[in-house]
Amino acid sequence: MFDTTSVFAATKTWDGGGDGVNWNSANNWNTNGVPAAGDNAFIPAGFTVIVSANATINSIIFSSSNNPATRILTVNSGVVLTVTSGITLQNDNKTSMSAEIAGAGTINCASVRVGGTTTSLSGDATTTLTSTISTLSISGNLRLDGEDNGSNDNNSVLNLNSGSVNVGGTVNLIAEFGSTATLTLANGAQTGTLTLSGASPFSTIDADETFTANGTEATVNYSSTGAQTVNPIIYTNLTLSGSGVKTTTGVTVNGKLSMQGTTSVSAVPTYGSSASLEYKGISVQTTGVEFPTIMNNTVIIDNINGVTLNESKTINDTLIFNNGKLETGPNNVVSGTTGSISGEGAGRYLVGDITISRIVGTGTIDNLGGVGFSVLDSGDDLGTVSVNRISGSAGIISVGGNQGIARKWIIASTNPPASGRSISFSWVSDDDNGIDLVHALVFRSPDGNEPWNPVGIPQDVSSTRTITVTTNTFSTWTVADEDSPLPVELISFTASLQGKSVILNWATKTEVQNYGFEIERLKDYSGNDGKRLNDWEKIGFVQGQGNSNVPKGYSFTDNNLLFGEYYYRLKQIGTDGSYKYSSEVEIATGKIPEGFVLEQNYPNPFNPNTAIRFAVNETSPALLKVYDVLGNEVITLFNETAEAGKYYYLDFDASRYSSGIYYYSLSAGNYRDIKKMMLVK
Repeated sequence: MFDTTSVFAATKTWDGGGDGVNWNSANNWNTNGVPAAGDNAFIPAGFTVIVSANATINSIIFSSSNNPATRILTVNSGVVLTVTSGITLQNDNKTSMSAEIAGAGTINCASVRVGGTTTSLSGDATTTLTSTISTLSISGNLRLDGEDNGSNDNNSVLNLNSGSVNVGGTVNLIAEFGSTATLTLANGAQTGTLTLSGASPFSTIDADETFTANGTEATVNYSSTGAQTVNPIIYTNLTLSGSGVKTTTGVTVNGKLSMQGTTSVSAVPTYGSSASLEYKGISVQTTGVEFPTIMNNTVIIDNINGVTLNESKTINDTLIFNNGKLETGPNNVVSGTTGSISGEGAGRYLVGDITISRIVGTGTIDNLGGVGFSVLDSGDDLGTVSVNRISGSAGIISVGGNQGIARKWIIASTNPPASGRSISFSWVSDDDNGIDLVHALVFRSPDGNEPWNPVGIPQDVSSTRTITVTTNTFSTWTVADEDSPLPVELISFTASLQGKSVILNWATKTEVQNYGFEIERLKDYSGNDGKRLNDWEKIGFVQGQGNSNVPKGYSFTDNNLLFGEYYYRLKQIGTDGSYKYSSEVEIATGKIPEGFVLEQNYPNPFNPNTAIRFAVNETSPALLKVYDVLGNEVITLFNETAEAGKYYYLDFDASRYSSGIYYYSLSAGNYRDIKKMMLVK
């Protein structure tokens, strides 16, 4: 059966009577004249025809004959040949027919048909159309007919060797009993791309009807804006684009599965050992079932507007960033022992939570798994080093109005770097968070909470965004700058009575940009409602050390006090004017303690601070410690000589500790006492 043509259309048959190959030469056509719009062009066996200028016709028929020689239609680069009806390769009754559509140009047509035009057969044969043209765009159906006539069969084949074939309708593979119909991308160069945009990309495929898509570099793209069923075969490269749900039951991908547009899938495909999963395009994407919870293949991010993770994942291969970000949100990525990150840079990186572990031992490791942490020198056997990197807003440490970069690293190792290791941290410009990179400074916290202690000295990392320090312990790390320091760490604050004077002592572990301490006092008295009035007054100032990585001690004496209860607190002021208050200490003047006294802490229960007061009946060394319920020592609050007849007030800050029962014990001379307290968070 032939394509229907208008009764007014002229038929032009190629005879090569002119220069032999030029479509646009009138003398090459029987009934001289180049085919025009509405005309039908017949191309017999053995001829090569080259289209070198844009043209429009009704149909092209590669006519049948007893001549098996291949017909070749070539469309040159930049040229568009429009076929308003369709292209047909006729089959012969006994001779195999072949034709090739080639060139760097484009053919736009309504349909393509291979075989099925001759049903009375006298021998076995195969009708083969090969496509190597840059673009063959079929707005309607692609049909391959295998014919059976008793003992004789005529098979039909379309080889998509290279270039692109786009089908807007349905691929119909129709093989009568004994014959075959084959569409293959596994022939010749095996670099072809087949794009299927129809709602029903394939008709039912039976045993003698074959679709092969596993050519070496072959790609099939299901691109409908609605739901589609993906043929359940083995693909080298499979692209799912457009929108709607693609049914992917029984699909295997040995090359790349490229998720594009806003489409989703119904089932996770089977991934070959060398397969990869790619997210590509410009529409914001969210991962789905195509990305299994445990992924043993490469994942590629190539979407400038980013990809969002739908659930936590473990990736045992490389996570590659070409464009855009992967946002984990409340989820996290675990990079397995064979996993890593590659290609991170400005505008393309993992935003959120990723964890990776590597065996480092006594050696070095550069950019461990790609998370921006390196061990630069050899030394102690660290065993396995685990890094949990948190980037973006969740990685910002904010204390007292100051902030670090939008990235932190939580680092642990089997064994500590007791003898010291040189380590470095790196980040992308997106995570700068406005800090001064010319004066960047590393900060460390034992547990991710305050205090944050500076490590090393300020460094100019404006050109590298890599900063190096030496450490003998691992914990939680970030980077800030001299002008945005994370706070001074106050490790003790006590008050003691000496006659009519109160002596305040305090110590810091580290200081960054510490201008100094204002000392504030509150006398305990009551108003008419019986409540304590909150009328703090500044009574002094002690200059700070500025920057310090070693403990510093301070003292202040408040003289000539009247009898009563007094409270004191410190206002630590930074050089930028920022400030933070300490906890309070309480002391009573005019009262002489009688004998050995260890009072119950107040308040109790408490969270997180409580005050402990004690006195001794003779001057002697005194030791006050806090223990947990198992008897493990938590902290030493006092370890010095205590004077007789003098109250000592201690502040216990339990912000680092877990809720539960704790005990505090005072030993002085021959006396010892223990009391219980409860921390409730």
